[in-house]
Amino acid sequence: MKINNVGYNYVHDEDFVINRPNGTSDWIIVLIRSSGVFYLEGEKIICMPNSFFICRSNVPQYYHANNSRFINDWFHFTPDSEDIKFFEENNISIGKIVYLGDLEKLSDIIRLMSREFALKTEISDETLRLYAKILFLNISLKQKSAAQKKPSIYDEKLNNLRSDIC
Repeated sequence: MKINNVGYNYVHDEDFVINRPNGTSDWIIVLIRSSGVFYLEGEKIICMPNSFFICRSNVPQYYHANNSRFINDWFHFTPDSEDIKFFEENNISIGKIVYLGDLEKLSDIIRLMSREFALKTEISDETLRLYAKILFLNISLKQKSAAQKKPSIYDEKLNNLRSDIC
């Protein structure tokens, strides 16, 4: 895996918009720390804070703030075949918004990645790859934990109410 760019604790105004009709030449992971509006395959999705999204290369990206500041961490990366196999084996969701709950640990990893990316030492590429692997392992663990939690009949109603408030 090659890390191409990293952003930590980006705070955007309520008029923030990403509009990439042709996507990007690499993949991106976004840790969504505030409510946002994403359009995936033509469907409008209002996502809750503490979610994540991985988008493959050359896939349209359109998302924006949800009437308030948009806060996120992210990195662009180029996976190799082993990375893609790792995502599949660990059931890491690609191409959809996934709520994870507390993102503090994941955000801390991206903070470390951001610092390492800026340093550009002889070990930075390998260090960034290892940080990314740790991040994806933690995402896998959080996804498994969330899948084992029995959903409540009130979850969707509560999520919609939260979206209306924001």
